[in-house]
Amino acid sequence: MRDLYRRHTMALRRRTWAYATLYAGVVAALILSGGVGGICYHIRRDNVRESSTGLPFHPMPDARSRILVVAPHCDDETLGCGGLLHYATRRGSAVRVVVVTSGDGFHYAVQRAHLGRRIGPRDYRRFAGRRRDESRAALAHVGVPARDVLFLGYPDRGLAHLWLGHWTPDAAYASPYTRASIVPYPDAYHPAAPYCGEALLEDLERIIREFQPTAVYAPHPNDDHPDHWATSCFVRAALERLGLRDRVDAFAYLVHRGDWPAPRGWHRDRGLSPPAAMARLDTLWSALPLDAAAAAAKEAALEEYRSQMAVMRRFLTSFVRRTELFGRFVPPTAAGPAPAGLRVDGDPSEWQAIPLAAQEPIEDSLDVELAGAADLTGIRVCHDERNLYILLSTRRPISRQLRYVLRLRTLGAESRALTVTVRPGKPPVPPATAAAARDRCIELAVPLAALGGADTLFVGAVARTRHFAIDSTGWRVVRLLHAAGQGEMRGVVESQ
Repeated sequence: MRDLYRRHTMALRRRTWAYATLYAGVVAALILSGGVGGICYHIRRDNVRESSTGLPFHPMPDARSRILVVAPHCDDETLGCGGLLHYATRRGSAVRVVVVTSGDGFHYAVQRAHLGRRIGPRDYRRFAGRRRDESRAALAHVGVPARDVLFLGYPDRGLAHLWLGHWTPDAAYASPYTRASIVPYPDAYHPAAPYCGEALLEDLERIIREFQPTAVYAPHPNDDHPDHWATSCFVRAALERLGLRDRVDAFAYLVHRGDWPAPRGWHRDRGLSPPAAMARLDTLWSALPLDAAAAAAKEAALEEYRSQMAVMRRFLTSFVRRTELFGRFVPPTAAGPAPAGLRVDGDPSEWQAIPLAAQEPIEDSLDVELAGAADLTGIRVCHDERNLYILLSTRRPISRQLRYVLRLRTLGAESRALTVTVRPGKPPVPPATAAAARDRCIELAVPLAALGGADTLFVGAVARTRHFAIDSTGWRVVRLLHAAGQGEMRGVVESQ
């Protein structure tokens, strides 16, 4: 386990060094011209200017409501939904809060709590107990009793690993912080559950079946934090597998996105508005006004997170506003028949009638401003009787210096994960796929046989260098219409 921690630390250092090396010259030139400051200023200015006043009102819970809030860490339930929970408990709604991790991988906060001395796995686990206590105390301020709070105990900073690769118990994930590969907390919902995606998904399905929510709140797919977007995926996957996606109101809350919320710190008189780059895409945003009592309860709840307020007070207090922000999850995209004669040649004109499966924010970080070829703008999906076709679009022409990674996760009796990596000018990996890059598009074909006959899948993409990711799309649900045959690919050309 010590080697695992060492590898984790060395990987972080390599990423930092690679980042510095890649951008050193560009950033230096931009600094001399004031470019970096200008980019950051415009992003922040746009976020500050974005208003919540034009947003429709979010539905108010009532005595018939059954509200399920799923949070990646202890504090996210209050940041995103503290006011909502206050109203729900005051108005007679049934409430359940599920916290997926216990925050046992926040190295800086743990080290600060131990005054900088050398820390080990036991310290991370003890810190997790402290964070669970903080959540219980915080939720009491908004009327949620401890009996209605479930802590799952899955690995902090490890949920994306569970979603992407560590799916079954025989491939369980090992936390580099707690050194655990099973849930190590006796008071968890499922003690000793293996750290794998299958176990987490089954826990969420069981909770949803037993509680029977009318509304579910989970992180937004475009949240920057890997634990957040992974939690979003697991919750939506549970709803899909239970057949509830069209029968339960599913809402997203946002916590991490660049320098959002802007401005930072106490701004009790301002509403919480979406990031400017996400305000007018495919998320249907709504605002929940907080009266004085709801705002005061949320603020009191937030103060209970002493371990977190000690290290990021200015960020956390940014969520105490006169409104809370929610977005309705985008419904699954129906992937219909491919256009007649479609060839994998990088020509986007054949895709004009295919709707977007994902519409992505652009020009909303320094990274993508400096590397427009990595600024992903959207994904389209279609299929024929043999292949799944994907068109990935970028803001600037495709770069041979980058790697474009398509990620798929199927749902069904046996969930499968498939990753396709495209380096322009080289054959795609794995070789059973086909890809072509031209101008601002990458076109791919994946045999339906590789998906095991699944008709529902999650689709996401990443643009990256060898060492680190620059931009990623939110994961979206795609349903294949009349996905019938399987077989060899046809109508494809060599990678370009």
